[in-house]
Amino acid sequence: MNERTFVDMKSLVELQETNYLRLMSTVGKRALATEARRLHILEAAAACFVEKGFHQTSMRDIASAAGVSLGNLYNHFESKAELIGEFAKSEEGDLHDLISKFSGFSDPLKAISKFSDSYLTMCLRPGALELTIDVISEGLRNPRVAELFDQNRKQLVAALIDVIRMLPNANGSHNALNHKAETMLDIVEGMAIRASFTRRNLSSSDKKRLASSLISVATQSD
Repeated sequence: MNERTFVDMKSLVELQETNYLRLMSTVGKRALATEARRLHILEAAAACFVEKGFHQTSMRDIASAAGVSLGNLYNHFESKAELIGEFAKSEEGDLHDLISKFSGFSDPLKAISKFSDSYLTMCLRPGALELTIDVISEGLRNPRVAELFDQNRKQLVAALIDVIRMLPNANGSHNALNHKAETMLDIVEGMAIRASFTRRNLSSSDKKRLASSLISVATQSD
């Protein structure tokens, strides 16, 4: 192999590497563009569900709101049920962020107070109640939808049980601790629903009473 051949082969390798990097860059950009389009469609679907309700919203409505053709919409999502499934995945990410906010406290009472405030804020986000009602309605008809959101709830319950176990004399059975965690979720969600229905802004005193209620549930004897 002479020097010219070596140089030619080296140039060929460099060209192949450059083309590969360009290809990967193109593929990466396409993937990002596809993901951005999917997120845009999900946002449009959520807005439609909040405005019209799940069953009153058609796939054509969602395509129109997203500014895409109906065919393009079906390229990304086959049905409204699949869109709801994506909402469940999004909620899973939100819950992971929520859990990280309160699970790091060494003081369980502070952890419960942080959970109370953070979960209430999450439940009061614009459109959250409307979407929750649609999800519950669809979950009654579609076991897969119910399963996805139930898995998310179980993760949150498990994180709360870990906090409750940190309390002094928290030696109850798993069922007892599970009941406490479920009750704590119900209390927060109940306050959020009432506040949404009455269009009432919760005061700092309301939020303190909520945290106190959760602590009372967590610390009550089994």
